[in-house]
Amino acid sequence: MGAYAGMVVSAHARDGAKILSNDLWALAGGGDYLWMLSAKGLNYTTEAFADTIGWRGTASSGAAEYTGPLVYGKGRVLAGVEPGDDPEDVGDLVVFHADGEREARIDLNYQVDSLRNAISSQRESIIMAWDAARGFGAFWVTMIDGGLAKIRFDRSASEVTLHMPGVEGLFSPSTFTPDALSDALGDPARTPQLVEVDTAEGCLWVLCEKKIWKYKAPDSSSAEGVWTWEAVVDTTTKASAYIGLAVRPRTDSMPGAVFVTVETDDGKTKLYRFDPVEGTWRALELVRSRDVPDQIVFGSGRHVFIRHGGQLALYKDAGSKLEYVVDMMDRIRNENSPSFEATDVLLTRRGEEERLWVATSIGLYYGSTGLYDRDETEPFTVVRRSNPLAGGLEETYAYPSIITATETWVRPADAIFAYNLSEDDHVTIDVFDWNMDHVVRIIDDQHRLAGSKRTRGRSTVEKFDRWDGTFDNRGSKSVAPGVYYYRITTRKGKRAFGKVIVAGN
Repeated sequence: MGAYAGMVVSAHARDGAKILSNDLWALAGGGDYLWMLSAKGLNYTTEAFADTIGWRGTASSGAAEYTGPLVYGKGRVLAGVEPGDDPEDVGDLVVFHADGEREARIDLNYQVDSLRNAISSQRESIIMAWDAARGFGAFWVTMIDGGLAKIRFDRSASEVTLHMPGVEGLFSPSTFTPDALSDALGDPARTPQLVEVDTAEGCLWVLCEKKIWKYKAPDSSSAEGVWTWEAVVDTTTKASAYIGLAVRPRTDSMPGAVFVTVETDDGKTKLYRFDPVEGTWRALELVRSRDVPDQIVFGSGRHVFIRHGGQLALYKDAGSKLEYVVDMMDRIRNENSPSFEATDVLLTRRGEEERLWVATSIGLYYGSTGLYDRDETEPFTVVRRSNPLAGGLEETYAYPSIITATETWVRPADAIFAYNLSEDDHVTIDVFDWNMDHVVRIIDDQHRLAGSKRTRGRSTVEKFDRWDGTFDNRGSKSVAPGVYYYRITTRKGKRAFGKVIVAGN
């Protein structure tokens, strides 16, 4: 490994200016454009297939804490902004041109109090951007209890309409009210969580916890006219909850398919393929059952990349099963790599060229050679910011700073606490809720080395200094969504505090 322009990169890479953070959460892009969402903001490049990649960025600030989702399409990029402390704030959306110029900030002026009051008898309300896709001339954003938002642009102006699964008609944020939505509000069968575009079938696929919907366009090329909701019939999976969705559009050489991850009544997680033409479901066997996916990315031919639990593997679709090809992490890691997890995967194309991008908790990896070759040994290039922490607990953070207590396709599950000791010491890490009531002790008076003695320049032991969002840090009962605070103390009297956000499922 060698250093260049403030980053640590593989020896054959000559990448340009710094990325903002090594803690990457999401990727979006296509062709020469690539955007990254990290703990410190957004980075982008307009030369993603160049031998020398130059990076530019827009950092998060108090006015714009970028949290996702992140989606690219037709020369624009949409990113979510973290809700503020005001209870009325649900978080806005920011749209950029793909070359970095900011175009618009979209305010979603919901009637927040009435929505939350209507749902409060069932559960805590969640009104925030969760997932997004681009198609039919618009961005589509699932706002959970705020419905499915369609955002269109006409030059500099934007138009926002809200849609609710199974409910006829369109709404604005101000008319999206309990009276207008009747019993649909808070219904787990009509609360949108994930969305995918399928132009071949002329529809969106929208996943709710208890139902999957097909939102049919008036034709396959336009967002104009009357869209219609159609519930997907499922008498096969015995799902207690739908938790994952990925769409492989139909092509001349490949039938279309909707891959759905379900949780069954007996607590098992299974992967199914739905045929949108035949209307049939088929259970998919994976050679390694632990690879039931958090994320699916479709490669060329019948190749499928599956990310699960921070790992990444390549499979080949063989009809009734997905045949294991190779562990992609073996090509990404080397003997000197610290422990890390894959947090998002993106495959981009320019003509006949393909490049696989892997966001991780320690930087960005990418590769182009032999992506589908079991025997390929060419290593991936890594882009990593040289990011030392100040000693003496003067600087700490949790990464990622937004987690889910249960793993989903949206966020990895564990938050790792990054800190640096000036000298060897014994460390205790505790987590508290918003009222500073104690939730869980992560480590108790454990010996840690000074960061100067460790290869990454920090004292964190990632295997142990992490929280899974549960009350015992061992995968038991999940804590409620909200803001939590961690405290790091040492036997020699040092102390530091920080924040972790737990998002709902």
